[in-house]
Amino acid sequence: MRMSLLLPLLALTASCSASPAARDTIADRGQLLFNGYVHKNVDCYVCHAGDGSGTWKGSNLVGIGEKENREAIEKSIRSGPGIMPSFEGKLTDQEMNELIDWIETLK
Repeated sequence: MRMSLLLPLLALTASCSASPAARDTIADRGQLLFNGYVHKNVDCYVCHAGDGSGTWKGSNLVGIGEKENREAIEKSIRSGPGIMPSFEGKLTDQEMNELIDWIETLK
């Protein structure tokens, strides 16, 4: 009985993900990276929402640049703390800087 209730719940939660910000509203390369428009396998928006405001799966990143330094943000992106996947090797150093630059603008 429990398994019959668990499977639909798992299917529902697996399918819940945020949408990226509309491509035509983005001018910043870091936000393009965040929203999966540069690399398909870099899709921060799925858990953090297209505007960085967060979802039930990923934390709200608004103001994170005021709480954490660049090195801590980069470490989180590279290593993937908790349930967050690692993005090690998926971004060039320049792309990492552009992504962090954009995240730091979230106020």
